[in-house]
Amino acid sequence: MKIRNFFTIAFLALLTFSLQAQTAAERAAKAGELLTIKEHRVLRLFAVAPKERGFAQGFLLAENIRDDADEALRSLPGMKAERYERALVPWAKDKFAWDADAVAELDGIFEGLTARLSPAQLNSRFLSRPFKRVDLNVFNVIADYYGPACSGFVAWGRARPMAACCMRARWIFPSGRRR
Repeated sequence: MKIRNFFTIAFLALLTFSLQAQTAAERAAKAGELLTIKEHRVLRLFAVAPKERGFAQGFLLAENIRDDADEALRSLPGMKAERYERALVPWAKDKFAWDADAVAELDGIFEGLTARLSPAQLNSRFLSRPFKRVDLNVFNVIADYYGPACSGFVAWGRARPMAACCMRARWIFPSGRRR
């Protein structure tokens, strides 16, 4: 009976140890990393689940996402917070359908943002309110609202080393804080 009790206690101790809650930083580190390569920041995502990839993006780039979204909104012709709420948010909700993976990734980004930033830090200076989950949808379609604004390409196959995929995009909105 003593051996059985020993194994039961050992099993419970192991189970308790393995079920410890992971921190947000640990969760993000399992899904991606932010590197600097040749003076360029590179976000490397390796999670399979879209929500976990999104969490890493939101957590590792929280301040950049918040600041770049504000700068992008500020740069748009005639854009004011009231117009954003009255026209852009309903338009983005009405005109676009998101597949399950896109929804999961955007949900993950928002979870990462809220895990990294306090409610006060999540506040948009442009909108004078905290960013909401729906804002991520709007930020993803804002170029469609204003017409052709971005360009990009993807290359893969024998022309690429080790048949790796290469994706490049050109974002015309300002990136980063104005100095």
